Amino acid sequence: MIRMIRTKLWSFIASATLATCATNSVAAQQARSPVSGSPTSVVTPELGARRDVVTKHERGSERAITTDKGPRWVRDGVFTRFHPDGSLKAEVVYVNGLEQGVATSYEEGRVTERVTYHQGKRHGESTTYHPNGRVEKTYTYVDGQKHGVAQMFRSDGSLQQQVPYVNDKKHGKYTYYAQFAGQRRVSKEVDYVDGKREGFEIEYRPADGAVTKRSTYVNDVMVHSERLSPSSTGLTPRPRTSATGHTSS
Repeated sequence: MIRMIRTKLWSFIASATLATCATNSVAAQQARSPVSGSPTSVVTPELGARRDVVTKHERGSERAITTDKGPRWVRDGVFTRFHPDGSLKAEVVYVNGLEQGVATSYEEGRVTERVTYHQGKRHGESTTYHPNGRVEKTYTYVDGQKHGVAQMFRSDGSLQQQVPYVNDKKHGKYTYYAQFAGQRRVSKEVDYVDGKREGFEIEYRPADGAVTKRSTYVNDVMVHSERLSPSSTGLTPRPRTSATGHTSS
């Protein structure tokens, strides 16, 4: 009789021990780091739970809203970066782990860049700024690739370059501008096809728009070039000086 009671008692203890081990195993799997997925001391028993996570490192710190998606935690809300002095560095919204909307970067309290995202890819306008707050560069993205006319500006706001892009490659007439007597003048034009120079590269004199140099490219290789000197009768080749000091036409 006593032996039977002891047997049942040990059986009960063994069953309880196994149940406890199983419970601890499930808890360990659920206790993941909000960012990396490594074990932590925090247990999250239900999927869909949200956390406000702050991470500090030598380059500053980060703050992210994350959501439990089962196998891992993902950013799902406002994500913010800070400089080592605590000032704001960057801010963007994540939806289900992907950037969505306008991401803004900061330096010393001023905006340095704004980038539009859609489902984790650049999509829409992207703009960088000079230290004085004026626009420096603008690009248009479609599904993560440059597509459309990009523009570069000087710190005084004047247009410096226009670059056409198709599927992330330069395609069309790349135009450079110079300022002369308070007016914008074309200083150079370059033909691009599928990311390579193809056709003419022409340089102009800003004072009157006269052509000063014309080069021809085939498959991004220059095959011909000549410098030109404006004259009353048209464009004539400018004399070139050879290595020996003699001139030739």
